[in-house]
Amino acid sequence: MIKNILFDLGAVILKINLEAYLNELKLLVPGASFDFDHEKHQFYMQFERGAIDEPTFFANMEQALETPVSIEKLQTAWSKILIEPYQESKDFLERVNSTHRLFLLSNTNAAHRRQFDGIFDRHWGKGRFYAFFDQVFYSYQMNMIKPQPEIFEAVLQEANIAAADTLFIDDNLANVQAASKLGFHTWHFGGVNDWPLIQSKFDL
Repeated sequence: MIKNILFDLGAVILKINLEAYLNELKLLVPGASFDFDHEKHQFYMQFERGAIDEPTFFANMEQALETPVSIEKLQTAWSKILIEPYQESKDFLERVNSTHRLFLLSNTNAAHRRQFDGIFDRHWGKGRFYAFFDQVFYSYQMNMIKPQPEIFEAVLQEANIAAADTLFIDDNLANVQAASKLGFHTWHFGGVNDWPLIQSKFDL
């Protein structure tokens, strides 16, 4: 029986657009070859793991572009990733909020945290987003990142919940597979049309 639901944030509750970020960089530096490859550009993971601060992150981004660009313009480009919350996801949260304990686990960073806090306040009302969850877990505060098993184990310990009683929902297959190996029930999220399927499969 599912007692707890652990949600990812980006592409599950919050609409994101990585291409908007890359397109903005192309406008800043026409002809530049740049991508969102976490393996090639380690500073992405370092930022989301809390290993580097914002000035260092944007300095690394500028270095990767191989062209001088102001931090303000890079910050604007970075902010293009986050769009708006999914109404269907809010509806699902409202549906299960009274019957299950809800948690959030997101790979994110301080810059995006400030931004999406504001986005949710504007769309859902001040503080309403956090009211859905018993606890929230952000990678940059935990100094760990999905799909590392340690971050899931830390969530289980701090929340005092069992993997066998918990459904984990994420759009990243590697994260889903990592959680499954630890005994979580899992769902590889493919879009907001999945919510009725999730509700039916797990009898939520």
